[in-house]
Amino acid sequence: MVGYAVTSHGCFPRSLPLTSPIFTGLRTAAFMITIVATIVAVAAGLTALVSWRRTKSEMSGTEHALLEVGEGRTRFMALSGVLVSALFLLAIVMSFLSIAVVPPCTYGA
Repeated sequence: MVGYAVTSHGCFPRSLPLTSPIFTGLRTAAFMITIVATIVAVAAGLTALVSWRRTKSEMSGTEHALLEVGEGRTRFMALSGVLVSALFLLAIVMSFLSIAVVPPCTYGA
């Protein structure tokens, strides 16, 4: 979201779009924001993976018994964190590719 705000304001700061960014470091700023987002997504994914591995010993059973004692919830949340982190990492990589391939301020070009 931060990358989108920076790049969109750099090319569309007022009511009319610009043909070139308002500052020369727009692409560099977008790359840096993407790198920071990638680091955060990887750290979150690793944290979720560690949590998922630590909850390996949780008991299994029927859903009624597990609801009573709350077993399996932390494992489910950790696995959800792994999957969501992977999904966000994929979105960040796709965003990085678009920044690398598409020139800034291509509105109307």
